[in-house]
Amino acid sequence: GPPLPLAAASPASAFKYDKDTREAYIEQEEGTRKARWLRQPTLVDVDRNVKKIVAVKPVLDACAAAIAEGNAKGVADAIGDLSIEATKQNANLGRDIPVLNKVKSSFFTYASLFSKQKESPLTKDLKASAVAFFEAIENAREAGLKNDLPGAKKGVEEARAAMKAYADSIEAETLGGRLNTVKVSVMGAL
Repeated sequence: GPPLPLAAASPASAFKYDKDTREAYIEQEEGTRKARWLRQPTLVDVDRNVKKIVAVKPVLDACAAAIAEGNAKGVADAIGDLSIEATKQNANLGRDIPVLNKVKSSFFTYASLFSKQKESPLTKDLKASAVAFFEAIENAREAGLKNDLPGAKKGVEEARAAMKAYADSIEAETLGGRLNTVKVSVMGAL
C-alpha cells in the first residue's frame, strides 16, 4: 500500500499509531532494511578486506600524478603488469605482483559478505562495480603502454567512478558507513 504517514523519521513515532498500523510500519521498516543486504560483515571481515580495498587509493593517486605530468607510460607503471596474478607460485618466484592483483579478491570477498546463501542486491551491485573497476584499470594500463594519454586518463577516471560506485553502494545502505556498531565503509579508497 501507500507509505504510512510518519510524524517523525524515527521508529519511536510508530508508537503513536494503533497496533495494526505500528506492526505494518515495523514490517515496512524491516522490509526496506533487509531489501539490499542479507548479513553484515563482522569486525574481522571488515578489518581484513577494507584494509586491502583501500590499498587501491595510492595506485589511483599515482596514476593521477602521472596524468598531470602528461606521462601516459607512468600510468601503466603505476598500475603494474596485471598479467602477473597474485599466486603463491608468482610470489615464490619473486615476480612483481601488482598491488591491484594482490587486493582484487578482497573486492569480491567483501561484496559477498553482505549475502547469505542467497546473493543480496547489495552484493550484486558491489560485484558489478568491482568488475567495472578492474576493466577500467586494465584499459588505462593498455592505453598507457601505447602512450595514449587521453585513453589512460579515461580509464583512470572510469576506475575512480567505479570505485566511487562501490563505496557509495555501501554508504547508501549504512548509517554514516556503519551497520550496527561496525564501520563497513570503504570511503577511504576514494
